[in-house]
Amino acid sequence: MDIAILHEGGRKVRITAKEYSSRFGARGGRSTWLTCPECGQPVVTRAMTKHSMISPYFKHENDNPVAWGCPNYRAGSESYTWAESLPLGEPVDL
Repeated sequence: MDIAILHEGGRKVRITAKEYSSRFGARGGRSTWLTCPECGQPVVTRAMTKHSMISPYFKHENDNPVAWGCPNYRAGSESYTWAESLPLGEPVDL
């Protein structure tokens, strides 16, 4: 998925995978975590290095059965884009 919710310092904002990669790189941010904007379950980063052949993206954790019912869940390691209607950077309530 291309968009996730970034939890940082008590704030929750929408962030694209490309923006996250530029801001935090492959290591991620300290004291931050990411969740799916649709189901609220944790997501992980993929292809966040500068040398990656594919665009950065977020992915549900494979071993989370709660996420299996989410419309953004994809089995395996494929990259995909999820269309988002709300503006990026806007605070959200989950």
